[in-house]
Amino acid sequence: MLRKVCRSFLGSAAALLMFCGCNSDTIYEVTTPKDGEVSNFLPHHELLAKQPAKFPFQYFYMRKKPHRYDNIYIAPVDTTYLRKSVHWEKFDQDMAKKLGSDIQGLANFMHDTYEKEIRDYPKADKPKVVNSPRLGNTAVMRTAIVAIVPTKAELNAVGIAANLLLPGISCIVQQLAAGSIAIECKVLDAQTNEILAMYSAVFQDQAAVINLKALSWYGSAQRNIEKAAKDTAIIFATRDYNSIQRDYPIKLIAY
Repeated sequence: MLRKVCRSFLGSAAALLMFCGCNSDTIYEVTTPKDGEVSNFLPHHELLAKQPAKFPFQYFYMRKKPHRYDNIYIAPVDTTYLRKSVHWEKFDQDMAKKLGSDIQGLANFMHDTYEKEIRDYPKADKPKVVNSPRLGNTAVMRTAIVAIVPTKAELNAVGIAANLLLPGISCIVQQLAAGSIAIECKVLDAQTNEILAMYSAVFQDQAAVINLKALSWYGSAQRNIEKAAKDTAIIFATRDYNSIQRDYPIKLIAY
């Protein structure tokens, strides 16, 4: 019985990886997102390029020859596009209110985690994390949670059907013990508001770690946010954005 369950789980996981577009380098192509893959939080979707599997974000864009930034400001996390989901209307009023409160707490957790990872990143030549975007020579990082897939166990614990928070996802997700979160990020010049870089990515648990004594519907999302923050710090904890092109295997759309 256990072997049968394991085979079912591994098959579902493999199918989900294919769904998420995590292709190997051997079948890599420079492509832009399909309709619905990226929200309107990010502008100019045609500039986002599908990245090799080794890069932490599925879609990425960076302006050519961006200059150095002494400071970086991490803005509050946007949850507008998650809350606008048509599936949100399926919750009764009390449940929607509870989830809304939880999501704001999750957004605060994400902001603080991103800020900490960039501030503590072990690199000498990194920008200073500041509390205001109005300082000179500052880059502004704006992020959004656009989708959440909790684990089936997490949703069952609070009496929610497992397919409500992310429209369009295959029913395969309901069979997985792992959760995922879709995050979008854009980095702008504080003075000109010009977009320096942006990414869209889905972060998924490699394995479920469920605390039955403190089970919530967003526990897996917190673990994935921690991973997303570490990956973001690896790429963006630098004063010189030209180094991103030099140091990482990225592909950019010709423009």
